[in-house]
Amino acid sequence: MIIQNDLYFIAATDGNGENLDLLVRATTAAQAVDFLLDYYNVKRASIDRNLKVFLVPSTQRAAGPLPWHSSVQQVEPKEIDQPISQQMHCVCLLDQEHDTVLAALRVYQYYLNYQLCGDAAFDIGVGLIASAHAQALTSDEIDELCERINSSPKRH
Repeated sequence: MIIQNDLYFIAATDGNGENLDLLVRATTAAQAVDFLLDYYNVKRASIDRNLKVFLVPSTQRAAGPLPWHSSVQQVEPKEIDQPISQQMHCVCLLDQEHDTVLAALRVYQYYLNYQLCGDAAFDIGVGLIASAHAQALTSDEIDELCERINSSPKRH
């Protein structure tokens, strides 16, 4: 099995306002941030809320500038108390899987908005899955997630 290392650009500042930018190859955005923390020998808590992680496209092979504004995907870190390695899940999906995930999110959103099920065991099960790592997403947050998934760059 070949593990693909993607190229990430991380922009951050520490508590003193010093730039901690780094270009790194990693398997996930979380691993890229871990490399930044090790490289600068800083703790996660010392990086201010301006941490930005960008997935740099690797499909362009020709020499020249990358169309940064249109092809680089920014991954916004969420405020969660666990270490960053437990916060992000980066998954590559086939088109069919991508469509299924979007459909499942929309079904769950509909379920949230209209409380249609009424089956207590199902309600508990869905609630446990949706809140396994943090508070379950709201309907508006599901909209944002679907938009992020829809706008993520395709790999060939």
